[in-house]
Amino acid sequence: MMLSPLAKRSLSRAQWLALALKESWFLLSPLAALLAYGLSVVDMAIILFAHLSVGQNLAFALPGRFVGSRERRTRVTQTLSDMGLAGFHERDPATLSGGQRARVSLMRTLLAEPQALLLDEPFFKLDAALRKQVRAYVFAQITRQRMPMLLVTHDPADVPPAGRVIEISDGAA
Repeated sequence: MMLSPLAKRSLSRAQWLALALKESWFLLSPLAALLAYGLSVVDMAIILFAHLSVGQNLAFALPGRFVGSRERRTRVTQTLSDMGLAGFHERDPATLSGGQRARVSLMRTLLAEPQALLLDEPFFKLDAALRKQVRAYVFAQITRQRMPMLLVTHDPADVPPAGRVIEISDGAA
């Protein structure tokens, strides 16, 4: 879109941002494009917002139907408890172990209630006992939400019950 110099001067910051995003959508990460379609991705690069507490990271993902700070906090607190992280609401993400960060990342994704989910080795940072517990929780949430999921893994135990498997080796399916 071409704008005259006069039109450019009259744009607000929000309009500039909207225009920049509209005109440069193809420069955004492919993952950002997936998010625009209601898809969530959890990959091996566990990324949490460093400037937010663990609880705030989770609350950030909650859909708009959770209104009011009490309702949002209750939902986050219950989710933390379900994943064995009760009392972690105010913790700084930088103080978490790799396994704790992986659980928070998974929880945040599930709390967002996406239309579909892509998981790339989501359980790899977890020890064997915790891996089994987290798998069960994640698969229960996915089943409850009736969410389609694509899981990339090297561990056959990661395949959910009744999951369909496509095995790829040497580049052939």
